[in-house]
Amino acid sequence: MTMLLVCNEILGDASDAVCHDRIHELELRDAVEIIQLPRHELARRRMKVVTDKGSECAIALPRSQQLFDGAVLFLDQVRAVVVRAKPESWLVFRAANVAAGLELGYFAGNMHWPVRFRRDDLLISGEVGAQHAIERLRHLLGAGDVAYVGESK
Repeated sequence: MTMLLVCNEILGDASDAVCHDRIHELELRDAVEIIQLPRHELARRRMKVVTDKGSECAIALPRSQQLFDGAVLFLDQVRAVVVRAKPESWLVFRAANVAAGLELGYFAGNMHWPVRFRRDDLLISGEVGAQHAIERLRHLLGAGDVAYVGESK
């Protein structure tokens, strides 16, 4: 039976000089565990997660701290636990005209999808899921008003 590791504070940044050297030594012994989180999850302060090596962790941070890519949650002589943000991917859609672009933007807003704009493209967070977004935008895609261009990092 594995023991639940409770993480109540961020001890440092894995890239800081002090933490980096200690973590590097642990990496050489394969003793660094990673918690992979989608970027939007970094805003949470309380959650239960499992590291890449199967350790269960309960994160309960004070209001004064927020997770970030490289946050060190546990560090001793035997192991370290570090948070890593999953790389963001974006679904790229291109409207055929201004009216279609407005409808696409309106629809994405109504769905509360995280979006970005790049030149003439609307980028929808890959966390939405390509199949889900395509299915929901079928009325625009089927009419030829909007094209799914692909994924972008």
